[in-house]
Amino acid sequence: MTKRRFLTALLVAVVMAQPAAAGGVRAEEQATTGPAAEYYGYLTPEITISKGDSIVYSNFDVVLHDFVQDVEADGHGGKTNAPWCEDEGEHGDEHHHGCPVFWSEQIGFQEETRVKGLGRVRPGKTYTFFCTLHHGMKGTLTVRP
Repeated sequence: MTKRRFLTALLVAVVMAQPAAAGGVRAEEQATTGPAAEYYGYLTPEITISKGDSIVYSNFDVVLHDFVQDVEADGHGGKTNAPWCEDEGEHGDEHHHGCPVFWSEQIGFQEETRVKGLGRVRPGKTYTFFCTLHHGMKGTLTVRP
């Protein structure tokens, strides 16, 4: 096993070892990118949540990344009056062909941020997410019925 694969596997093991929520407490899921993510993608390419859960996105790559619903791949987005759609700069139509349902800020090495807009996801649906800077980085977010 190469050193890079070992470090990636170790990082995934640490992320996945987070305790699950119990007793009706809302869960907080983890989305993560590791070293060389623009080539290898998200360390958490498949995420399942329940309506009302939150996602914390962490970046362990030295390159900026984000976690945004891919409106073009899904064929639908969110309402255009969402606060993050009013500014065409960072998350405007040039990347999404519409307003994403959920998104995160672009973050750097060892930074984390909460994914915004998850209150707008629908139970029973699966969404595609991607990095707006590295369009080959994709994953799926499934919302339990």
